[in-house]
Amino acid sequence: MTSEPHPTYFSFVAFYIPRPPALDKPLNNSIARAQDSLFQLRTAWRGEVVVAKYSSTNPALMIHCEPADFPIVQNYFTRADPTQ
Repeated sequence: MTSEPHPTYFSFVAFYIPRPPALDKPLNNSIARAQDSLFQLRTAWRGEVVVAKYSSTNPALMIHCEPADFPIVQNYFTRADPTQ
């Protein structure tokens, strides 16, 4: 009896380090460009953001992002509220 291979799923994790309110938070220009016409200054992402991609077969290791992953990440940052 042969077992069928399990499909591989990918997950993305965004690491966002908010700064204390007293410190000036620079605008994240990369996310602002990705948001394009949906960009709003009052709800802009500020500070450093790192996105990591993981595989379901070995979640302890990060894997390389591909150009096809950009629309997925862009969609998240277009809709996600950085204040929550």
